Amino acid sequence: MRAFLPLLGLAALVAGGEEEGLEIARGLEACGRWSEAADAYRKAGDVARSSYALFRAGRHEEAEKAYRRAMLLPAERQWETLYSEAARSSHRLGDLDAALRRSELGTERFPDSPFPWASLGWYRSLEGKNVDARDAYGKAATRAYADTGPRHRTGLSLPFRGRWEVLQGNAGEHSHLGTRNRFAWDFRGIDAKGVAVRGGGKRNEDHVSFGLAILAPADGLVVDALDGIEDNVPGERDTVNSEGNFVYVEHAPGEVSRVFHLKKGSVAVKPGQRVKRGDLLGRCGNSGNSTGPHVCFALATDKPPRDLSIPARFASYTRIRKWQPMQVENGVPQPGQWVEGG
Repeated sequence: MRAFLPLLGLAALVAGGEEEGLEIARGLEACGRWSEAADAYRKAGDVARSSYALFRAGRHEEAEKAYRRAMLLPAERQWETLYSEAARSSHRLGDLDAALRRSELGTERFPDSPFPWASLGWYRSLEGKNVDARDAYGKAATRAYADTGPRHRTGLSLPFRGRWEVLQGNAGEHSHLGTRNRFAWDFRGIDAKGVAVRGGGKRNEDHVSFGLAILAPADGLVVDALDGIEDNVPGERDTVNSEGNFVYVEHAPGEVSRVFHLKKGSVAVKPGQRVKRGDLLGRCGNSGNSTGPHVCFALATDKPPRDLSIPARFASYTRIRKWQPMQVENGVPQPGQWVEGG
């Protein structure tokens, strides 16, 4: 029945009960119809999903009003990602001070949740208070991870073909301290000689990575995707749209792979679409919190806004060491290594 729900329209909400209304809203969200989903969630009484759907629909003023109302609700009606979502709403509207205050309030209201602590770490880092940021990120990690051993069932392939360099690995100091990226990798494409940039590097086109195919690492269902974010000029970054253009693919419950920083206009899939291992998801770009073309990959627990990166391994890939290929099974690529997917 789920596949039919987006076609029913909001009129069915009048005749149906609350659960039916929620089912329709979920169906609209599953198809990426965020504006309709926001209205459907609101009519069904789901304040949390309605607020987030308004944000994703680009109805930012309405989303901000919704988050303000939600933060006045009794504690039992609030949700653990509320304050991190509201902080991002403030950031989108250009108020970093409010984003920081909302993150801090979230740590008071939900002290045992990793989400507000991770949000606080992000906004502390944007302030340049790196010590405070690391402290907040550390608190987020202790709340998110009981252990750090890979336990996923899905056999993952590298999300590309050809030769790439690992720029940053798990818990990397540059941008992988928060829970969304703690178990992520940054990869950039290189040629057979290890060259990543040709020419002056001032254009995205000077980078070997730019435009290379990014592939599904395993079979699954596309559960979220975004396109339309501009690629940055190399050396600049977009902290408001930090993921840039992205795709999330669910392989199994609690196992969702995601790729960030895709090239504008290159996302080749839509929510609700099934993909096979090796199918094209998009092309490597320089969108979001990125200063040069690369792809950020992680395995996560869920789609936004409840996604936490989790420990992962790649089932089989080639590592180039001293110019010689080495086959790696169930490996964790490390910074500085050259790897090849195939």
